[in-house]
Amino acid sequence: MRRLVQLAWLIGGAFVTSLIAFALFSAMSRTMVVLLSGGTVVPPLSVLVARRLRPEVGGLLLLYGCMLVVGAIIWTSNGLHDEGMLVFPVLLLMAELLITTLQFVLLIATMLLYVLALALATQYGWRVDAPLTNTWDAWQTVTIALLAASAASWLVLNDLRNALARLEAQMQATRDSEQQARHLSAHDALTGLLNRTHGRLQIEQLLAQARRDGHHVALAFVDLDNFKLINDNLGHVAGDEFIRQCAARLKVAVRASDVVARFGGDEFILGIGALASADEAVQLTKTVLDRLKGTIHAIDHELTVTCSIGVAVFPSDGQDYESLVRKADVAMYDAKSAGRNAIRFFDASMNEAARETVWLIHELRGAIGRDELSLHFQPILDLASDTVTTAEALLRWQHPTRGAISPAQFIPLAESSGLIVEIGRWVIHEACRSAAAWNRDDHPGLRVAVNLSPVQLRSSDLVETIERALGEHRLDAGLLELEITESLLLLRDERFHAAITALKARGVRVAVDDFGTGYSNLAYLQDFRVEVLKIDQSFVHRLDTDKPKRSIVGAVVQMAHSLGLKTVAEGVETAETLVLLKQLGCNYGQGYLIARPQPLADFLRTLERLQARAGRAATGGA
Repeated sequence: MRRLVQLAWLIGGAFVTSLIAFALFSAMSRTMVVLLSGGTVVPPLSVLVARRLRPEVGGLLLLYGCMLVVGAIIWTSNGLHDEGMLVFPVLLLMAELLITTLQFVLLIATMLLYVLALALATQYGWRVDAPLTNTWDAWQTVTIALLAASAASWLVLNDLRNALARLEAQMQATRDSEQQARHLSAHDALTGLLNRTHGRLQIEQLLAQARRDGHHVALAFVDLDNFKLINDNLGHVAGDEFIRQCAARLKVAVRASDVVARFGGDEFILGIGALASADEAVQLTKTVLDRLKGTIHAIDHELTVTCSIGVAVFPSDGQDYESLVRKADVAMYDAKSAGRNAIRFFDASMNEAARETVWLIHELRGAIGRDELSLHFQPILDLASDTVTTAEALLRWQHPTRGAISPAQFIPLAESSGLIVEIGRWVIHEACRSAAAWNRDDHPGLRVAVNLSPVQLRSSDLVETIERALGEHRLDAGLLELEITESLLLLRDERFHAAITALKARGVRVAVDDFGTGYSNLAYLQDFRVEVLKIDQSFVHRLDTDKPKRSIVGAVVQMAHSLGLKTVAEGVETAETLVLLKQLGCNYGQGYLIARPQPLADFLRTLERLQARAGRAATGGA
């Protein structure tokens, strides 16, 4: 519509200019005046029709109306020799802006038919050319036609330029989108590093080059230590920022020719190529470890970065990407087992350890069904009365071919594989069943203590599991004590907090195990209303010969008493240690001096013996 209005103004102006020019400088006939006046009416009429009907109809009226007026002027003037013939090409230029291709073809056909009719009429005398116009009249007509043609041409060219500019902008946007899509398909959205798939492609190119040149390639598997704690405690926003900054450090820690890719989660993979020997990889991976560690500021938190790196070297450790990744992963887990913040290069013995781990996890999955798990109980002695008040339930695994497998060996595997949740349910039920039995028989009031794994505390059914076990075995909640590590008290995990709060409301007791080895915080002890602190055996061992340890244990006991808490000393192995603990005011003792962990039947016999000894001591004292 906008273009129709512009052309209507242009054509209307041309007719008005012609009318004025001829009126001022030439002697016009009445017919010419009528025709030019009619030409001035066509443009506004076409705009009115376009607004009432459609712009396309208005365009057709403008073009055909102008052609009719100009044709009539030519017919009554000089015919084919008239300067007005120049108007037809101008109308065709305008038609490009107003009508469809088919309508344009019809317009040309109409013009050609008119010209043919004009020629025939002149040839056969049906019409007669008027006397030729003078030079100035011809100049006026040609000038007006040229000006109209130039204006129409400018409009056409301007539309063409705009269309080309829009097309170029669309093509550039398409190219940018394609480039962005290629980048996103090859890179990790969070870190901007290569993603796992394209990281593999680039490393495989390094391997192909190394085969041709006889060089070595180191494939390093990097895992950020304790990242899950950051995510769980500070949230995913801080976790994402932590990952981004670690990725940026990794990028600058290697050479431009090396490959850095995000493998997934908190894991990265490095391809270090063009190594003359495997020894070069040692220094390069040490540089990565040094560059990565330090402090990162993420969402108002200062976070310490360490990582565990496993390295496999082509061609000695493997000939292809898959085997190198698998062995680097094994080496990385060996670095974690060594205390984290370390580098380990793959060697064959790690394969044996990895196979052993897989076998143990496989066997552990069926251990409950095969009745291979059992509980041993170790008494906790009241040091004031020499009576047993609590029995700690400790998990044992008796394999049919391997024999007894150490808890230190299989419990970490149960936690890392998630099996600890299922095993933990069994432990809770078995411990409650045993405690209910001895409370019904000869030992009323004797509590049972059960260790809880961090994995169990995050499970959704912990409270339900404990309540079901207490109800099923009819055990009073006050006779169940749950032992958790002090580091768990620092977790900002709503599920953990809700579980502990619900269990405390039910009457279950909570003890903090291995106190002194983690991040001690007195505020958290009060918040969770803990009843018992268990002093780690590392402080109790050689207490009789180590004065600093005595000072530490004495301070912990006094602090606990000031908070209304009871204390248990773990690892009591000598009579001298037991005497010192009594002098320091420690409430309870646990260790081999009192009794070793035993199966239920043996534990109950030991309990009878300890109670009898306590009775004799009380009688003798009387």
